[in-house]
Amino acid sequence: MGGIWLAQTHPVDRITQLTKWLLGGALVGVAVTLWVLFIISLEQVPAGEPIVLVLNDVGLFMAAGILLGYYATGLEAREQQLELSEQRFRALTENSSFAVITIDESSTIRYANDAVEDLFGYSPGLLTGEPLTTLMPDRLQEPHRDAMAQYLSAGERSPDWAGRELVGQRANGAEFPVEVSFGEYAVADEHLFTGVIQDVSDRKAAEHRLHQHTTKVTQLHEIATDITAADSRAAIHQRAADGAVELFGADVARVAVVEGDRLVPAASSSSEDIGDREPMPLSFGYAGQSYQTDTVLRVDDLADTRSTARSPIRDGGGESEPQPREDPRALLSIPLEGYGVLQVLASEPGAFTERDEDVAEMLATHVVTALDRVSAEATIRRERDRLEEFASLLSHDLRNPLNVAQVVWNSSR
Repeated sequence: MGGIWLAQTHPVDRITQLTKWLLGGALVGVAVTLWVLFIISLEQVPAGEPIVLVLNDVGLFMAAGILLGYYATGLEAREQQLELSEQRFRALTENSSFAVITIDESSTIRYANDAVEDLFGYSPGLLTGEPLTTLMPDRLQEPHRDAMAQYLSAGERSPDWAGRELVGQRANGAEFPVEVSFGEYAVADEHLFTGVIQDVSDRKAAEHRLHQHTTKVTQLHEIATDITAADSRAAIHQRAADGAVELFGADVARVAVVEGDRLVPAASSSSEDIGDREPMPLSFGYAGQSYQTDTVLRVDDLADTRSTARSPIRDGGGESEPQPREDPRALLSIPLEGYGVLQVLASEPGAFTERDEDVAEMLATHVVTALDRVSAEATIRRERDRLEEFASLLSHDLRNPLNVAQVVWNSSR
């Protein structure tokens, strides 16, 4: 029955080990029995009397052997399972792109995988034995210790341990956003915690860009309302320049309008005198290029193009690109269909994003619509004035013959 139970509940290698312990106990029992019989009993049994062979000691040692073997093989099996689990854990974490850190109840780092070095700049060997607060900014260290003490004393997780967003600190002191998921487990008498950490800088930057874009679209609606309410081309140009600076966080914005074959400065968001700026040929510079192609142009760094000092579109002359007084680095050149160009400039390179090009196109649509409306209203006013003038002349011409007829009639009477 014991053999059947072992065969059903234990692996073959453990049964083999138990068998060895059983045989070992039997051999020890036989040896002790023989020693008792032939060493001790011979001195106490009278000569000529038979010696009774009692094997009770053998049974006791066999039972002791099986009990000790069962405990020893069980302990060995647990150690093997623990070692196997640890090997699997290391194989999983060491090949992971996420940083994995294990700490004990005192927040001392007990294990760190290789990805920790890529994320924080510390080698795993240097981190082992150091407090977890080494990877945190100073302002977060005390709250971490308080939260750990609260959990160990009351078992309350505050806040949640799954997908928690925190701030990490690299070896060079730089801070960056991380997302951490915690887990806990017990090994022997130790209470351990393991955290999986990933850098979410790219995700946070994308969220920030999306938020900025949404804010700009909302702000664009307010600017478009002001542009639509403007009652003249000059007012539309000025509101477009001022609104572009507000919308894109730029340093200056300028509007140039088409007059013949040139782009003539018409408005600026700064206090500069527009009359001091020279008109440019339609075939010259980024303004001419965006106007001719009817495409929003985004230049991340004007310093790169200033080194060549040549415009991508020119009329055959050797004239260089005009240098703005503020030496801006980033440019958005926005065509206004047949009316002209709105140029937005910033002092920081790469100040405008690809999403800003979409916002710029929407802004241009509102400006063009407002200019179309003002042009249509001006046309209607001119036609109305001409009709009124014609009606006045016609009334005058009709009134003169009637007056003559009235005089003749009166004289004849």
